[in-house]
This record gives sequence, structure tokens and C-alpha cells, in this order.
Amino acid sequence: MMIALARKTLSKDLLKRHGPFKVRAENSDPFEPDNARNDRSAEPFIRAEVTADLLDEVLAERSSKATPLLKGATDSELAKYPAIQRALRIEARLRLQPGNRSGFVECRDVEPKGVILALHGWSAGTWQFEHLAGQFAKRGYHVYAPRLPGHGCTNHDGVPTTQEFPTNNQVHLYTEFADRVYNEAASLNLPIHVIGLSGGGTIALDIAGRHSVSTAVLYDPFLSPGKPHADNLMTIFRWLDRFTMGQSSLLLKLLPVVFATPKKNVERWGRNGHVEFNAAHLYTLTHYGREAIERAKNLRISIQLVTSDFEPVTVSRKRLVELANSGEPRALFAFDPALKVPHAMIHWREFDNDQARAQARALTFNLIKTEIPIGN
Repeated sequence: MMIALARKTLSKDLLKRHGPFKVRAENSDPFEPDNARNDRSAEPFIRAEVTADLLDEVLAERSSKATPLLKGATDSELAKYPAIQRALRIEARLRLQPGNRSGFVECRDVEPKGVILALHGWSAGTWQFEHLAGQFAKRGYHVYAPRLPGHGCTNHDGVPTTQEFPTNNQVHLYTEFADRVYNEAASLNLPIHVIGLSGGGTIALDIAGRHSVSTAVLYDPFLSPGKPHADNLMTIFRWLDRFTMGQSSLLLKLLPVVFATPKKNVERWGRNGHVEFNAAHLYTLTHYGREAIERAKNLRISIQLVTSDFEPVTVSRKRLVELANSGEPRALFAFDPALKVPHAMIHWREFDNDQARAQARALTFNLIKTEIPIGN
């Protein structure tokens, strides 16, 4: 099984040092059908080797009961990491849904070589990293998975609510969160590798653009909606906000648009990170994502994007290509649509193709270890 390399921009010096890579023509769009796209044999591929041990790990995820992340480190275990201990103590006072609390997994068996800052998907929860966190810890990394702003909250009756989700004129809540969790991870005095899924990928991009990180791996980062008319609407309101001091986007609250977790998914996954969110919530995240793209342009930061062609309407392919071509070293990887890899490509409850999920794991471990994409 292979992972298709959809787009790559590499400088000449990288090509000299690491040899030739198979790349698509620079004037081709990896998300537009063409002859090469329809002929699988003509597409360039990158192999992500899956060892027998890794496949066993992935297969065992379904039967795991209490993972280190969801079980949570004890207060005494966190004493060596006071900044993270303080953050988790503050969060412990909140009423939150199961599987949505921030978590820390300590690397104990080997000398730690870095810390993974793992940022879950927007409207989901830290449970998305429960298995990957343990796998990273075995490979020599501490893992810190903080809860995104407003996520996992419940009211007095225990009913999930989006009341705390950042909305109009609250983009600062995302930037403040990004600064806080980065500083908490940096307190460990180790190289920082930031990983983000969907909206977590947006925050990971912001962190990479404003702070010192070794690598950033973004799974289908939400930089704008995937449907062109929705992306254009976000652009229009962003421009209007510039002329109205942020007041125009307040109209988005009046739109009868509500995005809710499908009932079948709630029944399958248990509680998600939200009940429903509206256009104003979506606009705020999109505004934040556009700012993150601008900050990351032309910076020499290792940013690797992993995306799926199977659900192309979820995130804007236009923005992904824009980011992939905005600086070096960075690359955009796309799974073959035949694998049916979903937008949320981390946890088995959302991605039940074990073989393909093992490929995603192998690719992730390789991208964290190296500052350029792996070769053939």
C-alpha cells in the first residue's frame, strides 16, 4: 500500500543532498482530474514502511481500554513538569465530557528526544490522540495533548454545550491558547514537534509560524471550508470586517446555519467535542487560519501537510496548495482516494481501515524524525 505524493516544493540544495524525488509537474494541481490522476501508474508515490510491530500496535487499538492519555498522569507524576501540572489542575475544576480532558504521557523507557504537542480536531476531543500518544511515548517522546478552547464543556445538567466556543471578534482566544500550550510544552526544554488535526492543524500552523519548533505535521488543517461558495463567503466577510471594525461578521450569527454531529456518529463514538456550532464559530476559525497562512509564508519551517482526497469538501484544497507552495521545506501528501481515508484520520473510531491507518502512523513517525519528506 502506498501514499501518493500530491505536491512537493524542494530547493535545489535539498535535491542535491537527498537525491531526486518523483514530483508532479509544478503547473499541475493535485486536486484536479487529469490523465496522470486517472492513470494510477503515472502518479508518483512515497512508501511509508509499516513494520510488523507497528501493525500489531494499530490492530491492538480497538481492544485498548484505558490508554495513558485518557487515564491521565497523576499529580505526583506531573511534579517534574510544573507548567503542565498547573494547567491540568486548573482544568480539573471544569465540568467536561469524558475523553475531552487535556492529557500528558511521559516517555519513561528511553531518554526523551523531544515533546509532541498534539492538537485535536475542532469540535472533537483529545481522545483522538489516545493511541498515537502512547506510540510516540514508546519511541522516545513526551506527549502533551491540550483541550482546544471551549471544547468538551457541559452545563450544570451534564449536557454538552458550545457556549464557550470562540466566536466573532474572539480570534485572540486561539492565539492566546497557542501561546500558552507552546510555553507549557517548551518548559520541558526539549525539541518541540507540533501535530494537529483539522482545526488543531490550524493552531499547529500558527504555533509553527510564531514560535520555534522542530517540525510541524498538519493533518487536513482547516484553513477554510472546502466548498468554494463557503470559502468565498468567509473571504467576503473578512474584507467587510476590515472596513467595519469587525462588526460585519456579527451578521453571521443571524444566519440559520447550524452544523451538528450526526446522531449515528454520536452513538458510535460516544460524546464528541460539541453538540452543534454555527457560521460565526466557523468564520472565527477560518479568519484565524488565514492569518496563520500569512505568518507561515516564506518561513524556513518544516511544515508537512497530510490530506485526504476522499472527503474534499471538508477543508479548502486551494488553501492547502497555497500553504504548500508558500515556503520550504514543506510538502503536501495526499492519500489515494481508493483507500477511503476520512478527514479525521487518527482514531480507529473515525478511521477503521487498519492497514491505511498503519500507513498514516508510519508516515507520521517518519515526518517527525526528518525535516524533509521521506524518499522512495
